[in-house]
Amino acid sequence: MDYKKILKELVSILAVSGFEHMSAERIRQLMEGKCDEVLIDSFFNVTGVKRGIGERPKKIIITAHYDEIGFLVKSIDEKGFVTLTSMGG
Repeated sequence: MDYKKILKELVSILAVSGFEHMSAERIRQLMEGKCDEVLIDSFFNVTGVKRGIGERPKKIIITAHYDEIGFLVKSIDEKGFVTLTSMGG
């Protein structure tokens, strides 16, 4: 698996707060085949379940934050100065 290529692809996806669905879907695709079950909830959290074997299988959790802070143009004044407001963060 080419991790540099995957990382470059993931950081290129538009994923500002409120628009995480495209990143969530791609992360789900990457996890399929490696997990027994992959779910995306209403907040676009991606959860992959890999079931252990034996009487007392090990349990781990791997977490990551994948949305990004974006900006919206709030106004442009008569001199061309742009006022921004943030999305997320």
